[in-house]
Amino acid sequence: MNTKKYIPGTDTLKNLNNQSSETIAMFFQHILLVASSMLAIILSLHEAQYPTMCIRVVFLLSTVLLSLGILMLGIVVYNHAQRHAVLLKILQKEVEEANKNQRAVDYNVCEPEDKIQKKIKFQNISLIVVFASLLSFAIYMVLRIICS
Repeated sequence: MNTKKYIPGTDTLKNLNNQSSETIAMFFQHILLVASSMLAIILSLHEAQYPTMCIRVVFLLSTVLLSLGILMLGIVVYNHAQRHAVLLKILQKEVEEANKNQRAVDYNVCEPEDKIQKKIKFQNISLIVVFASLLSFAIYMVLRIICS
């Protein structure tokens, strides 16, 4: 279906949408790379002996939070990579339903709004977890300096 004569600027909107999606995917890829590199560096520079149990607990909490954040960012990046495959499946389902009901195919299909909102919430939660781990690592460093 040619929508150019019905909706002017459709191609421009599609291009902007694709650029926006690619920018978001690159953003999360970079955060994932930085977080995983930071976890590797922190674990390799960690000393086994600390005088207080408090420092050990804060380090463990920080490491677990960062690991959870890396896992969540990996899921976000995977979801962005699978976006086109999901849209293709939705379009195939629409074509089958249109053939079954003998109607015209609606090519303006998209993911259901509730799934999009869930993905956005998951993205935000993953960023909060990563930043919480950074905050707890800062607390860990302060405690390490104070107790040394």
